[in-house]
Amino acid sequence: MAEFSRFLLVVSLAVIGVTACSDDSAEIAEVSFASSSDDNRYTSELFGVSVVKPDGWYASEVELADQLMETGRDFIAGDDDNLRALLDASTQNTFNIFGFYNYEVGAPVEVNPNILAVAERVKLMPGIKTGADYLFHSKTFLQGTAMEISFSEEKLQKDVDGHLFDGMQMTSTVPVVGEVQQRMYAARNGDFAIAFVLTYRSAEQLDALEGILDTVRLDWEK
Repeated sequence: MAEFSRFLLVVSLAVIGVTACSDDSAEIAEVSFASSSDDNRYTSELFGVSVVKPDGWYASEVELADQLMETGRDFIAGDDDNLRALLDASTQNTFNIFGFYNYEVGAPVEVNPNILAVAERVKLMPGIKTGADYLFHSKTFLQGTAMEISFSEEKLQKDVDGHLFDGMQMTSTVPVVGEVQQRMYAARNGDFAIAFVLTYRSAEQLDALEGILDTVRLDWEK
């Protein structure tokens, strides 16, 4: 269920304040997604993020990433028009950067380990100064939904190319599939919160995803 990670991603990156759609959202979305000339290192110049895709893994195309985002929004909102409006507002300010999957999307596996990177515009939220601030609001929002999610109290942090990212560990119970683990790292850079979301089931899968994250290079001011 590769799509499951996107469901949670949409919610965890949902509105964390009163968001406003900016006129340049469409233009940003067109150039935010990482590209590669050699199917090895993928780079988003707009967000200053580059990452190496492991051999044998599959890179998401921008159309697929957008489609999964929309599917996740519909799944979460259901018949709740207010929540749908909230998610619609959020996705106007949320931009896909890259997505790597262990298996092709749609492969006959219960959980498809993957790592996704997204950016959310937080320009109008000066109180969000760190990744921990951003994750606080994400957790609060998730706890207010009907989704069956538990959170670890462990404080997580990770150095990503010399920049400190705060982390949050989640366990979700999915019908038929059972428990799925997600780890989310976030940091603020300028007007955006940048988040890496790792979806997995086993410790071995987590190690592989953390290894991908270790290849990330950030063209940010230190």
